[in-house]
Amino acid sequence: MENKYQQIAVHIRNEIIALALDNSKLPGIRELSRHFNVTAITLRKALKILEDDGLIEIRGTGTYLTAKAKKEKRFLNFGLLSYDIFSLGTPYINRICRGFNSYLEENDAGYLHHLSLPTSTKYRQAGFRRICDMVEKGLINALAITIPLNDKESAQLSELGVPLVYINRLTSEYPYVMEDAGEGAAMLVRTIMKTNGKNPVILAPVEIKDNVLLGTDIVHLLQDKLCKNGIPAEAQHLFRLETEELLPGAGSTYLEEIITLHPEIDCIIALGDTLIRESVHFLRMQKSNIPLIAYSDEEPVDDAYVIAPPLRQIGRSAAELLVKQIRSSGKNISTGIKLKPYQL
Repeated sequence: MENKYQQIAVHIRNEIIALALDNSKLPGIRELSRHFNVTAITLRKALKILEDDGLIEIRGTGTYLTAKAKKEKRFLNFGLLSYDIFSLGTPYINRICRGFNSYLEENDAGYLHHLSLPTSTKYRQAGFRRICDMVEKGLINALAITIPLNDKESAQLSELGVPLVYINRLTSEYPYVMEDAGEGAAMLVRTIMKTNGKNPVILAPVEIKDNVLLGTDIVHLLQDKLCKNGIPAEAQHLFRLETEELLPGAGSTYLEEIITLHPEIDCIIALGDTLIRESVHFLRMQKSNIPLIAYSDEEPVDDAYVIAPPLRQIGRSAAELLVKQIRSSGKNISTGIKLKPYQL
């Protein structure tokens, strides 16, 4: 395994030098020592490696990039961490990646790599160790995290000092970017009121317990707001996917059964692309005029009411926060951003 100063040399090369502007001066010894949580002696050993490689020049006034460094700049590698059941073919992750990549391309900042953890606890530890190894070797310079981490995993990343941002995960320790679930629920309720809906059906993705506990689960917020607006819980019919891998057709099957039992249903709210597609298919097959309210950033059908979560903007903001952390030579920036959904 490489010595600490060799690891730091890789991080300086891949992170700080990669984002440095032409003719720029690198942060001072004291600032870099704080950033990497090492002594000045260890930091100077790391700089000596870069000096020997001809990438920096140490003068009396500081440390500067050489012409070779400017010519051989390496791009940063950003990692987007999610479960392995999510792939780039999944619309939710795909749209966040699009926004993330658009920011990186516009700012010539580097590349985004999709990283995944096994959902099985049996293989998760090995998967997480692999990601930590990539960080230690400088193959990944910053992480955007879309899934909950346990205390041990969080501590490991903290020890590595890698810049982090959480996506749609509320945290007090690290920067985060998320949709404003409360505003999204309020927009859905206002739209339901426009349709004069009194007996809605809600089709929703799998429940994430942490989001419920944190008060960021849009379905729970929606149900509470409906109760406050005169639609009691018994008039709300909720269907949630049991797992992300549930067979197609579950949503449309539920709609057929529930509308047969409750013909008074007068509104369908669908969250997530799979359930939206199934709702559209059901309404067309039944030739029904029941209003459809879709929570998606891609309009599924012309005559639906569509409220869009700001997924691309979440990706852009996450990339911007990570780049700011690296450029400021700070481990973390205590910033939380909530982005409002919008009406299509």
